[in-house]
Amino acid sequence: FRIFVGPSRIGDAWEARSNGDPPKDYLRVKLDDPCLAEPISAALFPAEDGGSAQLVWSRRKKDERDDG
Repeated sequence: FRIFVGPSRIGDAWEARSNGDPPKDYLRVKLDDPCLAEPISAALFPAEDGGSAQLVWSRRKKDERDDG
């Protein structure tokens, strides 16, 4: 999948399956845009009703970043 904001492509997503019990299908998401300090990796989990989804991501702590 390709992710766009207007005409600009800002990311991609791939189908994946969790290792949990039971396993869950989700989309691995990678967002990257010059306005972001660094790329964002996330997971998009669709709701059981199929009408919504939850995007899960976390930002690295400042001391974990390369720039200190």
